[in-house]
Parts: sequence; structure tokens; C-alpha cells
Amino acid sequence: MPTGGQSDDIATIKDTLKELSIKLKHGLAASIDGKISAQRDDLAMNISRESNRIDQVYTTIKSIQSPMDAIENQPVNTIDNEGAGGAGAEYRHRNLEDSGVCITVSGIVYQDGEELSAKANDLIKALGDNVHSRVRVTDATRLRSFVQGRPPLIKISFRYNEEKVLVLRNKYVLKDIVFYKQVLIKSTNSHAERLNVLNARTLLRQLPHGNNFRVDAIGCIRPRENNGRQNQPQPQDQQ
Repeated sequence: MPTGGQSDDIATIKDTLKELSIKLKHGLAASIDGKISAQRDDLAMNISRESNRIDQVYTTIKSIQSPMDAIENQPVNTIDNEGAGGAGAEYRHRNLEDSGVCITVSGIVYQDGEELSAKANDLIKALGDNVHSRVRVTDATRLRSFVQGRPPLIKISFRYNEEKVLVLRNKYVLKDIVFYKQVLIKSTNSHAERLNVLNARTLLRQLPHGNNFRVDAIGCIRPRENNGRQNQPQPQDQQ
């Protein structure tokens, strides 16, 4: 049996341990609360920083998109006013900037002093009377060539989107004409459509089996019909 003095010592030790336990508990709680508070502040700061970046990107996109929308929404002049420097000239110039009424043509040999309007009309005539009688070329120009030894593309504009669609639907006729056998007609994409195509191709390059799919002219990802290229490793971009 402990004596009276020993009982007092035991009680003192218990009180001391209790005080240490309380202090330790409070100290750990304060430390954890401090760390949580610091992490919460860091997270809030990171979210705010990323939100500012997103706002900047959005503002930049809007500043680019607004002029494009303004051009696309401009009223179209009639084709009857084609006087040099008049409304007709403005109409033709705007048509070349409107992807909805333009095509690109590759494989037509470049010649010094060439008359592009005549070449464009000859191409439309080759598609048959059904196309030539319903389509009018409003303008044509050579684009910059990025491949040495290959003739630059020709960009051709029409009055309406329906004329462009008619040309694209009948382009298969050219494969049976010797003079135009190597000529390829494609639809002209808008800047946004080209970005969609580029982003889709970039995404496929990052996928393990990206070669099982292809990107069509408007940026849609579709399965490949040619199985010979499936399951091949994706080429990596040069760093």
C-alpha cells in the first residue's frame, strides 16, 4: 500500500501528464490548423492566378473573333455591280476572304503572266455544262507556296455557298480528264476550322493508338478504314 507521501507523488505525476497531454493536443491542433490554412491560402492564390490567365485567354480570343464575326456578318453585294473599284470589286475581294464560297485547287501549273480567271473558268467548264451554267467565278488568286518545286495553290471564289457545294460534288469528273487528272479541288476552311483540325491532329498524336483514327476536313475524328496503319506507333513532334 502506498504511503500518504507516495499517493501525493502519484497524483502530482498524473496531473503533470494530463497537462502535457492537453498542451500536446492543443499544439498539434494549432499546427495542423496552421498548415491547412496555409495550404488553403496557396490553393486560393493558384485558383485566382489560373482564373486571371483564363480571363486573359478569353479576352484575346474575343478580340480575334470579333473582327472575324464582323466580316462574316457583312451584307453581300449583288454580282451585277462589277465596275472596277466599285461595289463589285469590294464584293470579289470579300469573297476571297469568305471560306463559305471559296475552294483551293492544286496541281495547276504556274505560268508567267497567267490569267487566273480564265484558268478558273476553264476548270469549271471541265466539270460539265450542269456546273458551268450554274456557277460564276468571282475571283481567283495564287497562294504562297511552301513546297519547293510544287505550283502554288489557286484560291477561287464564287457568288454563293451553293455554287461552291455544286463544284465540290462534281469534282470527281476531273479524274477522267487527262489535262486535269492531277488536279485536286478542296474546300477552303475558315481560321476556326483550321484550328479545329490542327488541335484534333495534335490530340491524336498524343494518344497510344491515335493512328487508328483520322481527322476529316472539318476537324471531326473518325475511325480509319485502312487497317494497314492501325496499331502503329504515333510519330512524335520534333522538339
